[in-house]
Amino acid sequence: MAASWLDDTALAERAAGTFGAVHAEGVREYGQFKLNELATGGFAISQDARNRPTRIQLGDASVALALNITDGVTKLLPAGLPSPYRLGSGAAHGQPWLLERSVTKTPGGEYVGETSTAETAAFTVMYCMRVWVATWVSTSASR
Repeated sequence: MAASWLDDTALAERAAGTFGAVHAEGVREYGQFKLNELATGGFAISQDARNRPTRIQLGDASVALALNITDGVTKLLPAGLPSPYRLGSGAAHGQPWLLERSVTKTPGGEYVGETSTAETAAFTVMYCMRVWVATWVSTSASR
């Protein structure tokens, strides 16, 4: 959990410029807050030559920040299931190929797609659009 929390900082910092300098500064401050909190909690954080966190350790437990969630999930799923990365990515990004599966039928009349996955994709896209519009409106109003 600590590695995911800290790893998210780099992604947030890369995206922060999209929303302007004030937002980017807030993201940097929150990233420093995370580092301080983890240090207070006894976590040791290894960094690369550019001072970017690469590994986090607490006692004997150590993990790289670049977590591969797909590998972990794949180990938990029964053999023979579709790729969790492709399904998860398709849902998270609302890919048309995934949404199309929700209305594709087999010769026997059964739907091919997984309803919950297609719903997740649709809701993710709708939520992202809602956040984008709300951000645009609030940013436009403050100008």
